[in-house]
Amino acid sequence: MKGSLRFIVALLGALLAVSVIGGGAVLAGPQVHWVDGTDGTAGPGSCGGPGMAFVEIQSAVNAAGPRDTINVCPGTYKEQLLINGNRKGLTLRSVERWQATIVTPNALSGDANLVTIQAVNRIRIQGFRFLARTGEPCNLLAFAVVVIGGARNAVVTGNRFRPKGTDTWGGPCGLNGAVWVDGQYSSATIDHNLIKDWMQTAVRVDEGKALIEGNSFRSIHAAEDLGVDCPGTAIYSLGAATVSGNAVSSAPRACPAAGVLLSGGSGSVTDNVITGMSDGIQLSGVPADVSGNTVTSSTSYGIHVGNTTAGANIHDNDARNNDTIDCQDDSNGGATYGTANTWSNNRGSVDSPDGICSAP
Repeated sequence: MKGSLRFIVALLGALLAVSVIGGGAVLAGPQVHWVDGTDGTAGPGSCGGPGMAFVEIQSAVNAAGPRDTINVCPGTYKEQLLINGNRKGLTLRSVERWQATIVTPNALSGDANLVTIQAVNRIRIQGFRFLARTGEPCNLLAFAVVVIGGARNAVVTGNRFRPKGTDTWGGPCGLNGAVWVDGQYSSATIDHNLIKDWMQTAVRVDEGKALIEGNSFRSIHAAEDLGVDCPGTAIYSLGAATVSGNAVSSAPRACPAAGVLLSGGSGSVTDNVITGMSDGIQLSGVPADVSGNTVTSSTSYGIHVGNTTAGANIHDNDARNNDTIDCQDDSNGGATYGTANTWSNNRGSVDSPDGICSAP
């Protein structure tokens, strides 16, 4: 019995032991790294712990390996981060939600993004606050997080994105967009983030695919008389996008753009609430499923289907109370009501052609 116990203890010790490879100590299994820019001490259990911590996030990323976790303590970090190489499955998280802030440095370099996930899979970015500087000296922040180079299955969840301060539309500074997915094999889940006062596109998908779910998009400081461009599209996709359960609004309703614009590839738009944009939902050449959405107070169209779109299925949407036309389909074909698409059970007061939406 004692011999068996000694064997088990020895086996457990071997599994947990440090193996020496090439003169360097390598711990078995994923590691946890701590970042505390305030005093350089944190962990192993909390930001108040006595362990040695990195003071910069990028230094922790450089030290990390596959499936590691980087815990970032509250504070402000003026950094541009690059996540690449042998770091599959890395999690980068704010220990306290929205209390670790990544803000644009005084001068941005390269492509002017804050976090670049490049050709590495299953990276998770969670719980941060991303701020774009609006006061000089500064540069326009292109995107806070980019997923490029065939990076697959990235997760951007529970973050806040916004310009710093209320003067979000003056000068050369601000937030162009929050998340960009590009590359033939790139893919991301973008969920439960809060994005405010973007300038061009809050979430953009070029090549690649994305699940965009449960986010809140709010344009709250835009004004038509500032002499700058109006806020751009909340969600724009040329790739493959599943857009579900998001809330999109433009409070001033001065000169907003589309809530959701699918302009290529494939996709679906379901169960979103879109208020005060220009076109609530716009399809251009994408045979998407559009269902269960509520679109109201658009300055132009509620649901707008372009003349190159065929095979889309638009059903069970509430598109009432938009300023110009609730539902419009510019295509010609043999599906329903002389369009190339199928419309059914949609609610709206003004439609073109007649019949694609009807008042309840």
